[in-house]
Formats: sequence, C-alpha cells, structure tokens
Amino acid sequence: MTISVAILFGGLLSFALAIFHCTFYNYLKWENDLKNVTVSNGKIFMTLHIALIAIFLFFAFLSFVYTEELSQCNGLAGIITGFYAFVWLFRTVWQVTYLKQFKNEKPLLHYILVVWFLMLFVSYSIPIADKLLFRI
Repeated sequence: MTISVAILFGGLLSFALAIFHCTFYNYLKWENDLKNVTVSNGKIFMTLHIALIAIFLFFAFLSFVYTEELSQCNGLAGIITGFYAFVWLFRTVWQVTYLKQFKNEKPLLHYILVVWFLMLFVSYSIPIADKLLFRI
C-alpha cells in the first residue's frame, strides 16, 4: 500500500509540475526573451516546452491509472518507473550544478525545485528499492 501511495504522490507532483510549467511564459517573461531569438528558434523552444508539459501529464496519467503496475516494477512498468526516477535524479543534479547561477535571482524557487525534484526521484525510486531489497 505504501508503495502505491508513493506512485500516486509522484503522479500528483508530475501533474502539479505540468500546471506550473503552464505559467512559465508569463512568470519568466518569455515574451521579452523570445523577441531576441529568431522566429524559428522561438517556435522550436515553445514546441519543446509544450511537449515537456505533455510528458509530465502523461506520467501523471500513468501514475494515476497504472498505480499498481508501476508499484510492482515488473517488466515494462519497472523500466518506466526506473526511467522516470532516473530523469528526476538527473534533473536534481542539473538544478544544483548547472542552474545554480539562478540562486541570486530567485533563491527560494531554486531550493523549492531541488526539493520537488528530489521528492519525484524518491517517489519513483521506492518501488525499485522495494523490488530489489525485499522481493528478489
């Protein structure tokens, strides 16, 4: 039961992250920034951002609808869970190392994101740890 809760919590975090990303255009004032790049680069940037939102929503959907499968980590569900856990571990490290220069602009946001990404990593790592340690 606890493992299922971890997957559901990860789904909730993924859904909230998708909603948060929907605010980026205004919150980060991308309209001004995108004026400084070519039209094609701006469109590519926005396309990638919209695709990222769709990916977050897809993983939230998987987490809500296939909770038991993801929590058991068997077959493809194990690969999906492991991949998503790895993505959030990578994103946490990236936030701490590469994006550390943003601490001066919005230090609270930087730390909130680090905690958010770590919670996502842990949520999707719990089923993997359970399988490796207790269900060999």
